[in-house]
Amino acid sequence: AEDPPPPMRAATAADREPGVATGTISFPTVLAGGTREWDGTRVNGGSAYEEHTIESSDPRLTGTLLSVSDYLSYEKLGIYLAAGESVLDTSDGRWLGDFTFIGGSDDLQGTASLILQGEGPYEGLVAYLVGDFAAAPISFTAAIVEGDLPAPPEAE
Repeated sequence: AEDPPPPMRAATAADREPGVATGTISFPTVLAGGTREWDGTRVNGGSAYEEHTIESSDPRLTGTLLSVSDYLSYEKLGIYLAAGESVLDTSDGRWLGDFTFIGGSDDLQGTASLILQGEGPYEGLVAYLVGDFAAAPISFTAAIVEGDLPAPPEAE
């Protein structure tokens, strides 16, 4: 049997502070993945399991990011779309959430957005990250705020 993860430490006042961060995300190491059926227009789905290293100006966002995604590749349009779930393990806590990505041709280098909920000492915090895939390493800007995600507007 696998050993359980070590317990997360208690939150400090610094953990609870809102903040803005910048940093870099390594290009992924693909741990598993592949493509599915080609229908003449796009690759219909595919799955990838990837690992990234994140270095951030805010240590709460520095760690190892694991992502599981499904994607579509529209060859004629030259774009690639992906959506999935991510876990960011840091030295003190964990962030869980969803991401989306659009990228492809030289005209569309790629952008990813992540919305992550904090666990352990980060419980009650939300981190919003936007990554720019125009260069290696990937750069990002993030905001860490306290509270719930904003509710989507009501449709009329």
